[in-house]
Amino acid sequence: MPPPLLTYAAMKRVSMVVSLTFLFAFSLAAQQPAKPTLRELTLEAIFDPKDKVAFAGAPQSGFVWIDDKTFAWPRTNEKGDVQEWL
Repeated sequence: MPPPLLTYAAMKRVSMVVSLTFLFAFSLAAQQPAKPTLRELTLEAIFDPKDKVAFAGAPQSGFVWIDDKTFAWPRTNEKGDVQEWL
């Protein structure tokens, strides 16, 4: 009879390593993503020189003001041609 491929002790070590690997992978997958800290948006928070709020992005353009409170914004296609006004 040929000798066994793995002894009982070796099979026990392999099963322990596999179990620990799955537990570690599952614990990493189960962690919740970090939530951003929310703080009140005030004029002091925006203009404070030490803790100034950084706003990212580019200013929007292409608006047409209809009156003091209403504007129209063009919806364009891939070429940049105006399709309709929103």
